Amino acid sequence: MAEPATIQTRCPRCGDPLSAGIVEGFCPRCLATNLFAADESPRGESLPFVQFAGYELIEEIARGGMGVVYRARQHGLGREVAVKLLRDGFLAGADDIGRFRVEAMAAASLQHPHIVGIHEIGEHAGQPFFSMELIVGQNLAQLTREGPMPARRAAEVVAKIARAVAHAHERGVLHRDLKPSNVIVDLGGDPHVTDFGLARRVDSESHFTLTGQVLGTPGYMAPEQALGRAGRSGPLADVYSLGAVLYHLITGRAPFVGETPTAVLNQLAQAEPVAPCLLNPQLPRDLETICLRTLAKEPERRYPSAQALADDVGRFLAGEPIFARPITQAERLVRWCRRRPALAALVSVAALLAVTLVANRQLDQQRREAEQVKGFLQEVLSAPDPGHDGREIKVIDLLKRAATRAAVELTNQPLVRAEIETTLGVTYYQLSLYDESEPLLRSAVGIYERELGTNHWRTAETRSFLGALLDWAGKGPEALEQLSRAVGDLRHHLVAHRLALISAMADYGTALVNLGRNTDAE
Repeated sequence: MAEPATIQTRCPRCGDPLSAGIVEGFCPRCLATNLFAADESPRGESLPFVQFAGYELIEEIARGGMGVVYRARQHGLGREVAVKLLRDGFLAGADDIGRFRVEAMAAASLQHPHIVGIHEIGEHAGQPFFSMELIVGQNLAQLTREGPMPARRAAEVVAKIARAVAHAHERGVLHRDLKPSNVIVDLGGDPHVTDFGLARRVDSESHFTLTGQVLGTPGYMAPEQALGRAGRSGPLADVYSLGAVLYHLITGRAPFVGETPTAVLNQLAQAEPVAPCLLNPQLPRDLETICLRTLAKEPERRYPSAQALADDVGRFLAGEPIFARPITQAERLVRWCRRRPALAALVSVAALLAVTLVANRQLDQQRREAEQVKGFLQEVLSAPDPGHDGREIKVIDLLKRAATRAAVELTNQPLVRAEIETTLGVTYYQLSLYDESEPLLRSAVGIYERELGTNHWRTAETRSFLGALLDWAGKGPEALEQLSRAVGDLRHHLVAHRLALISAMADYGTALVNLGRNTDAE
């Protein structure tokens, strides 16, 4: 005769007794293993019947670097909520546990319709957790996967997010990781800011952040935050990130993109973002002006607060004059020089030669070549006139036009052509147009080899660009060959071109990882 059914009191996985209060499910250690093993609990699939601290965990709905979020049912109240658990569970270190608790306390101190509300903070069998509102919808990254939002809709969303961030700042909380995937849009169209995992108090330097430690997402963090001085970056770092979110919504991509975090951080430090109107020709100029002011590298040139940003976006939506002013031609020149320092140096040399009237044929040729490069890049980077050709002109049209002109007009000026082809190739690469980028970079490498030699630093730097592109395009073996050669050649120019070598080494390491050679990469 079968034995009568009894209440389960042991873990079905390891057989250990269950703690008091756990009627069904796993022991805490097996629960952590079962929940956080990437291959055992795929996102969106139902979990085994798991009871946890008064909640029934139903399915995974989000996963980040620190925690995992589950849709859950709260016993007693019978409502569905979201429960976040520390991803590494019992293996987490003190700093991770500290940050997790800081996130929960920071979010719990905020009450705003556009910030996900916290219901409960607790610990169960040694596992910290908190429960919060369950927002049914999609995040902004998912909503813009197929392309940018309409400009007005993007402005409405950012205005609401900015007011939520202003509320947090007023209560002394910095978010420090604002990005599209951390904003959930509900079924009614309202955005909700979530994931305060890197939050800290405005007036407190958390011991969980060390000087020199970069915390955040490279494509959306402010320059001062990217420098590893997280404790010194204040509310204006969040203002920058709001601008980066706006940029993503109106263009469909982050202000800076690259194959590795190092490449993105390098752009953040040295380059200016592509003008949004080049990526979205229908974008209203006032909204572009708001976006670019928010993305200023110098904090004092941004909006003074998140509320000021929200107010100016509100003026745009109301059809009123905005407070932000467009970038002047002088500012464009300064930013252009920052974006292409080597080219700016050539242009400066050209101007000096013109002023001093040096009667040297070779120097005169250098002046003409520098002016050629300047002219071509101005055509590529300047905002187009939508009515010039009787149709909308997109950035791809400008790139193709410049590449065609370079191939046709500069056959007798190979170094100018190589410089332009390198610039165009890298631009295509940053736009993820690999098929268009590869022939330009190959051509530039060939020209530099013929004109300057195979070991010249410029040849090696361009070869590293080509190798990084090939790696990202899935051509690992050839990418490794090109990058290895580039690193070897750049080592001979260590003193004068240290940054080029560092960048090439980072790309080389990434290529090794992608081929499974982790030890060599390290």
